[in-house]
Amino acid sequence: MDQSQVNEVRAWARRLEEREGGNEEVRAASKAILMLADEVDELQQKLDAATAAKPAPAATAATATEAAAEPEPAVAEPAWESSRDEALSGSFFSRLKRTFGFQ
Repeated sequence: MDQSQVNEVRAWARRLEEREGGNEEVRAASKAILMLADEVDELQQKLDAATAAKPAPAATAATATEAAAEPEPAVAEPAWESSRDEALSGSFFSRLKRTFGFQ
């Protein structure tokens, strides 16, 4: 998502909350959407920082040949296949639990 899309999602969530002001479920959904938008911003900042800190590799024929000769590393297990507790330990779920009083 780019920043304009995140801003649009935030604006939509705020309008949803204002229009359905008395409905507790809609307010909770709106708050969750806003929290997700915050999480997207935070992850984007982390990605930008990691990308800026990573030096650009030198493109040489020797480097390309060495990379082709190396075996591919093993693929890590996707997060959604890990145990339920590990999958729910991320910052979004922790904040959501605290928001609704489950921690």
